Amino acid sequence: MSGGVAPRASGGSRIDYDELPAEVRSWVERELGSSVVTAATQSGGFSTGAAARVETGDGRRAFVKAVSDEANAQTPDLFRHEITVLSVLDDVPYRAALRSSYDDGSWVGLLLDDVDGRHPDLHDDTDIAATAQALVAQARELTPDPVRLDVPTMAHSVARW
Repeated sequence: MSGGVAPRASGGSRIDYDELPAEVRSWVERELGSSVVTAATQSGGFSTGAAARVETGDGRRAFVKAVSDEANAQTPDLFRHEITVLSVLDDVPYRAALRSSYDDGSWVGLLLDDVDGRHPDLHDDTDIAATAQALVAQARELTPDPVRLDVPTMAHSVARW
């Protein structure tokens, strides 16, 4: 791929950034204003779609996640819901801000701020305290529900699983 995207950073079932359709990669570069020169696939999550930290030639960084309906017909709708929610929430320090979204009917993508950090170590008291602090802040922010989307109840979601 042109732009010198770095090879896969991790294994797993995710697709790498350079395996995304050209249209999706072009959207990322248009939104960031420069060519992506490195992309590090991130592990974790529930999607087989791409999840990558990218950096452009001029040093801009972002987090990209994208999925198609070919991998799982329901996942693009979950991404669409995430886009709807993130687009109405205020920017706060404990949540990556949504920069842009992409939807061609098959592929759905989110372009988010890249946040320095790592997954919390739940055996570390400092990480547990920081995680709890973020959860409390988010609970305060989201109670009562500021979005007021028509979404299934928790009971309905649990019953589905």
